[in-house]
Amino acid sequence: MLRAALERHQAWVVSGWEVGKQAALDHADLHGTDLKGALLADADLHGANLRRADLSDADLEGADLHEARLPRARLRNALLRWADLRQADLRRADLQGADLTDADLHRANLRGARLGAARLDNADLRGANLAWARGLTQAQLDRVDADRQTRVPWGLKVRPRPVVPTISASAAATPVLTIPREAGSDAAVRVATALH
Repeated sequence: MLRAALERHQAWVVSGWEVGKQAALDHADLHGTDLKGALLADADLHGANLRRADLSDADLEGADLHEARLPRARLRNALLRWADLRQADLRRADLQGADLTDADLHRANLRGARLGAARLDNADLRGANLAWARGLTQAQLDRVDADRQTRVPWGLKVRPRPVVPTISASAAATPVLTIPREAGSDAAVRVATALH
């Protein structure tokens, strides 16, 4: 059953979502499953039990892993760009060399995870627990979105990212200036200015 779901999902991804079917593995028990190198981009793994699963070299780009249980999972060199890992349990997971660029790890538990050489550029780590994480560097932390609730290993610091105002055009062609209240905050001040 799992093999068939993975084959349909692979056809779905490769065909540009025209053939096959998205893998719906939400809340599935995949404890200890060998998924090494699997193509699971955009898969629904919400709340799945992936404890001790081997997802090394897997493509999980854009996958929904919200509230997934991944303690001690092997995710070495996995592609997790844009993955939804909010409130995921990644305690003692091996994420060495994984690409977590733009991943949402808001309130995820990464206590004791191995993060050496992991790419964390623009990852949302607000409220995440990285206590006792191994291989994590200050350079990695300097490229993430974090806040005061983000717990990091001793000797590392969460530094606020620079506040950068953005200007965008609204539907009425009125420029809108958006100024974040503080780095890592969801709230922002929006100012519309009429053109003369």
